[in-house]
Amino acid sequence: MTNLLADLSVRFNVSSKRNVEHFFIPYSNLNISVVALLLKYNCISSFNVDLSPLTRKLRIKVKPLYLLSEPLIRKISLVSKPGRRVY
Repeated sequence: MTNLLADLSVRFNVSSKRNVEHFFIPYSNLNISVVALLLKYNCISSFNVDLSPLTRKLRIKVKPLYLLSEPLIRKISLVSKPGRRVY
């Protein structure tokens, strides 16, 4: 997937449906800043950057926040128009 922010939203949405403990997203500066904002506003419990042993690439491990076994954020959507990206 070329749009790493869209990849982040898809992985976040799938993980909230499956109630997973943590999930991985590809490393990019934009993904780091988005995840840092989610942490700042208490939407996720933690994140850290790992080196993948198989691919030797950096990836971000995100731990979503749950409230009474329900995810705090259920869905993240991207809104964009042709020629102008709005996130």
